[in-house]
Amino acid sequence: MRKVPHLPPLGPEAKSAPSLADTAVRPPAGGIALLGRALRRRCRTAGAGNPVPGTAAFTLLEVLVAITVFAMAAIVLGSAYLNVLNTYDLVARESQVGEDFGFARQLVLTEADREKLEEGGEFETADGRRATWSVEILSTGTADLFQVTLNFEISRLDSPEPERRSQTFMVLRPTWSIDQAEHDKLREEARTRIVELQGKQMT
Repeated sequence: MRKVPHLPPLGPEAKSAPSLADTAVRPPAGGIALLGRALRRRCRTAGAGNPVPGTAAFTLLEVLVAITVFAMAAIVLGSAYLNVLNTYDLVARESQVGEDFGFARQLVLTEADREKLEEGGEFETADGRRATWSVEILSTGTADLFQVTLNFEISRLDSPEPERRSQTFMVLRPTWSIDQAEHDKLREEARTRIVELQGKQMT
């Protein structure tokens, strides 16, 4: 068996030594009561609406200013977004109308019969709209050269009024000459002008 070491008995001096609880500094009896009253007063002050030191908050005026700035920024951004959408829609519509107008112009340029061409025509576009066209053909001072005015109308989805376009261009078409006598006269005048120019260059 393990032997337990023998401790010497406590002497009279050890019995009279003060304990740790006796040597600790004790607050005065009234100090605890004063501390409790101070804490209760602090809690009542914080609960009454006064800010607690070390904390921060926004005032009502600052909140209203922030809301106003946010609303103005939202309005500006919303307007800009709508303008962008309208621009995209306008560009797409103009591109489609340009393609339809080019198709009508191609019909005019490939038609050899003048009488049939002067009757005009119509066709349905790719997006389901109705397009009509007509031409005005005028003779010029040069044989087989004509001035053509193309009038184009296409219905609009957002308005009862159709969209109109017009273009004037020159076309060389021998088959469009109706009056043969006038045609021969113009060709003779053109031949005479060519001979005169050649004579001036030789002199």
